[in-house]
Amino acid sequence: RILHRKGKLSPGKIERLEKIGFKWGEKIEELFEKGFQETLLYKQSTGNPNAPRGYKTDEGFRLGIWQKIQRGNYKRGKLSPDRIKRLEEIGFTWREKIEELFEKGFQGTLFYKESTGNPNVPNKYKTAEGFGLGSWQNNQRSSYRKGKLSPDRIKRLEDIGFTWEKDVLFEKGFQETLLYKESTGNPNVQATYKTSKGFLLGSWQTYQRTKYRKGDLSPERIARLEKIGFKWNMQEEKFGKGFQETLLYKENTGIPNAPKIYKTAEGYGLGAWQNNQKKKYWNGELSPDRIKRLEEIGFTWEKQEKQFVEQFDWFKKGFQETLLYKENTGIPNVPKIYKTAEGYGLGVWQNNQKKKYWNGKLSPDRIKRLEEIGFKWEIEA
Repeated sequence: RILHRKGKLSPGKIERLEKIGFKWGEKIEELFEKGFQETLLYKQSTGNPNAPRGYKTDEGFRLGIWQKIQRGNYKRGKLSPDRIKRLEEIGFTWREKIEELFEKGFQGTLFYKESTGNPNVPNKYKTAEGFGLGSWQNNQRSSYRKGKLSPDRIKRLEDIGFTWEKDVLFEKGFQETLLYKESTGNPNVQATYKTSKGFLLGSWQTYQRTKYRKGDLSPERIARLEKIGFKWNMQEEKFGKGFQETLLYKENTGIPNAPKIYKTAEGYGLGAWQNNQKKKYWNGELSPDRIKRLEEIGFTWEKQEKQFVEQFDWFKKGFQETLLYKENTGIPNVPKIYKTAEGYGLGVWQNNQKKKYWNGKLSPDRIKRLEEIGFKWEIEA
């Protein structure tokens, strides 16, 4: 004011002071307090005390310009230690451009999260305006690891789900797992599975399970995967699938052991699965719990295929399928080439029974059982 009255204040300084609402009858201390209080209010409403340069309050106070002046005074050593302390205690920063850049990146991160549900963007991601948000996020991670990111910024980013361990491959695999679940109902794929675009999703899932067993997978990733039904023990998952199919096979045929080449209507290789369980059993690699579960439903462990063939009641299987066919059609005899929905060659089986009948090799008991349900012995040409 004294300089102003003496005409020793430059027009530029006069203009700057008047822009922020300075009154020549007002004390400099009052102006600082005004700006400091407006800075506090701005922080309360936004979570950040640093306002953009062009920001002004609803009452017209140019807070952005006021903060710029404080930064200028700080750089020139003209800001008192008391004022420096007060401003720093509320998170005020002295580098204006960096603060603006942080706000731009933070707002871009918020917008990305609103659009995708995930705040973490790919490395090369840019906003519609061309802002390199991927690079910005990686810079925040680098500052965090070096201990150069303020507690305030760390908290703001973590509050919206931002993660410090950036792994683009994890996000890619997670999204592909979601897509697989949407199309099949199950997020867990076979170890050899890859997507139509060539992404090795089976290998990715195997890697996550390995990290989980070693304790190297973060709690956040574990929670995300478990939430969508991801399983950590695929061997148990595979056993459960095979065991359920074995139960269904037993319900349909009366016996749990399927032929080695048998596949379900959906194409599941039950015969191969059962043969694998037998190999593990004879090699001592099958757990007592699994042995018990299979034996309780009548499953047998014959190792050699010859023994399996001798044990398998082929007549019972064919007879049951013949009964089912009669229930559906009213007649027991099927065409020579007929196969069931599960791929069982019932036509071939019936033709074999007829040949045995005419060659005198079919037992009276089996002849009686077939004739009782109306079975005819004429061999199809």
